[in-house]
Amino acid sequence: MVRNMKKLHVSCCIIILLHFGHSDGVWFGEQDENCQYVNCEGERCPSEEEICPHKPQMNISDGDIRPLSNDWPALSLNVDEKHCEIGNYSQRKLQSIDCLVGTHAVSCNQPQTPGSFVSYKCPDMYQPTGRLPQCQSDGTWSEPISCIPECGVVYPEGVEPLILHGTKVEAGQWPWAAAIFVRESDNTWKFRCGGTLVSDNAIITAAHCVWRRPVKDMFVVLGHLSRKLPTENRKDVIFKVKRIYLLPVYRHKVNKYNSNIAVLILKARLKLTKNILPACLPSNETAVYPYIMSIVSGWGVNENQELSQDLLYMKVPIVDVMKCLKNIQNNLIQFVSYTTFCAGYINGTTACKEDGGGGLLTQHNGKWVLQGVLSSFSHSCHQGSYSVYTKVELYTYWIKLIVNFENSKDVLESAETKINEIE
Repeated sequence: MVRNMKKLHVSCCIIILLHFGHSDGVWFGEQDENCQYVNCEGERCPSEEEICPHKPQMNISDGDIRPLSNDWPALSLNVDEKHCEIGNYSQRKLQSIDCLVGTHAVSCNQPQTPGSFVSYKCPDMYQPTGRLPQCQSDGTWSEPISCIPECGVVYPEGVEPLILHGTKVEAGQWPWAAAIFVRESDNTWKFRCGGTLVSDNAIITAAHCVWRRPVKDMFVVLGHLSRKLPTENRKDVIFKVKRIYLLPVYRHKVNKYNSNIAVLILKARLKLTKNILPACLPSNETAVYPYIMSIVSGWGVNENQELSQDLLYMKVPIVDVMKCLKNIQNNLIQFVSYTTFCAGYINGTTACKEDGGGGLLTQHNGKWVLQGVLSSFSHSCHQGSYSVYTKVELYTYWIKLIVNFENSKDVLESAETKINEIE
């Protein structure tokens, strides 16, 4: 038929498959039980209709071969399509979960195909990390499927939340307030600093509170408003520390307490209650600015120059830096920098001894956000001076990296434990 045409052998019908990417007229065939191989070489090859006129026309595009006839099944070339795993429900703290392909519900106990969605609910005091996670073509979810502690709220909602001239905190009003105790040289335990819970296993405090302190000589008290340690149900409020994270730039007095912030990781995850809940971490949208009101809390010295036996709170304004430098004690000026801000009054309401490490929080859209960590203050409880706070917003990314890293470690350790149990 054509000069370069080879001899054709036809049994019943001939199926021709295109070899994509070749424009030199080379045809490659495939044999089934009724058809033989066909080859064509050269620039001028016959069309499919000339060789196999009764074969239905094929529509070829985007890696899929789909016949126009409804009688032929679609042949997908994507044989390595990946699926998405959901994993352990309890480990993700899910209360319930539904899997959907379009509008049809499917079992969540099997891998999900790309394009499927997951809808899930979280228990009280927890919130979803994503809105509607979708399985993607690479086998990953568009958003995490897990529940995280709901931050910055008090139960029951609407309770008025809430230290010199401070007000006593009632149960459930300030559930993120932490008390850090350390072991002294005489082997007794002493209250050292305050702190703020920001997840179900992480406490934020000042670096100077834990500087060169081993974790074995430290514990944290949560959900307990008294300076005195409880005599009953101690395991519900006293928690051991597993790790301490400080920034490499922190060098205590050497660098004037720059980056005076630390993250304490607890040995066990907390069971959240109305008395133990985390505060929110700040973002660009919740940044502080001068003259807005905030709340700080602590077990420091009261107006009678006595150590407070109860957790106290007070409302204080954020202060403009120039006003702060004008009114702050001379020995505190060196601690005012771009990583800090000032807050308080000069009329008698101020932070004092043993309030260090405590959190300063502001409210945004009904949630309480940790904005500052009490870093430097008048050790003589001078009532005419402001206090200096580490600006938490600058360290939010670092804190989240630590929390996520610790969460991933817990998942791996849990998996290793289960493997060892099986073996």
